[in-house]
Amino acid sequence: RRDVCMSISDNDRRDAYLSRIQVPALDVEGVAAVLLRRAAFIAAVTALCAALSLVWILLSAPKYVASGQILLDLPAQVTADAGKPEASAAGIDNQISALTLRSVLDKVIAREKLDTDPLFGGKSKGILFTLLAGVGLVPVTEPHAVALRQLNRAISIARNPDSNTVNVDVVTPDRETSARVANAAMDSYVEEQRRA
Repeated sequence: RRDVCMSISDNDRRDAYLSRIQVPALDVEGVAAVLLRRAAFIAAVTALCAALSLVWILLSAPKYVASGQILLDLPAQVTADAGKPEASAAGIDNQISALTLRSVLDKVIAREKLDTDPLFGGKSKGILFTLLAGVGLVPVTEPHAVALRQLNRAISIARNPDSNTVNVDVVTPDRETSARVANAAMDSYVEEQRRA
C-alpha cells in the first residue's frame, strides 16, 4: 500500500470555499407577501400616530417669540482692545450677564406687573391650596419669586457673532406679553447701564 500526498495551494482552498458559499438572493415576492399580510396593521399604526400628532398640535398652547436687538456699549478698555477677539468676547459676555442681573429682571417684573400676571404664576391657587398652605402642608411661594423664575425661563440672550449686538428673545403663550416683556427687559438694561 502506497500513500499519495498531494499539496493543496491556498488558491485551491479559497476556490473550493467560495464555491460552497451561496450568496442569498432577495426574495421580492416573499417580502411583498408579508407586507400585504400586514397591510392592515401598518395602516392602523400609521393612522394612530397621525391622530396622536394632530391631537398634540391642537391641544398644545402656541408660543410667541418677541425678539429685540441691543447694541452693547462696551467699556473703553474693551473697545481699545478691539483687535484682540478674546478681550472683546469677554466684554460682550459681561454685558450679556448684566442683561440678566436680578436688578434688571426685578425692574421688568415691577414695570409689567408680572407677579400678578397669570402667565407668570400670578393666578389664584384655589381654595384647596389656600387651606393646605394655611395648615402648613404646602409651602407658600412668594408671587415675585414665581414671576422671577418664569421670567428666567422665558427670556434668552444670544450673541451675534462678529458684532457688538445681542438678541433678546422672550417666549410666552401671548403675543402682546412677549413684546411687552422684551421691550421692558431692554429698557431696564439701558437704564441700569446709564445709572452705572
